[in-house]
Amino acid sequence: MDFSQYTFKPVVHRNKDVILVIFPFKPHLVQQFRERFASAKWSKTNKAWYLPDIPAVRKALNIEQRPFITKQLPKIAPVNQTALIRYYDQLRLKALSPNTIRIYIAEFVHLLQLIKNYPVDELTPKN
Repeated sequence: MDFSQYTFKPVVHRNKDVILVIFPFKPHLVQQFRERFASAKWSKTNKAWYLPDIPAVRKALNIEQRPFITKQLPKIAPVNQTALIRYYDQLRLKALSPNTIRIYIAEFVHLLQLIKNYPVDELTPKN
């Protein structure tokens, strides 16, 4: 499938992260797209096809993967978001695998959710 005729736009549709697939209405393009992505749905409001914004779809569309951290930031208090970003950057600098980074970040997010608005930088063994 030649993706040069298609434009991909990540958006939120019906409270879900999706990727809009925009292309000129030509029967052969619609057919190619529907054959390759049978699960695609039509958005009447956006007047475009859309797919769920998940890593497998991004890989199939040859578009950049969304960093795992972007979905994690809204889950924690603003006071700790900078610490999460720093931790993510450190893990990437160590060249850990994406799966290892995902697991480490998920565990750190769990800790940050438990401490809520308490600054993680001020944690001590006594807290």
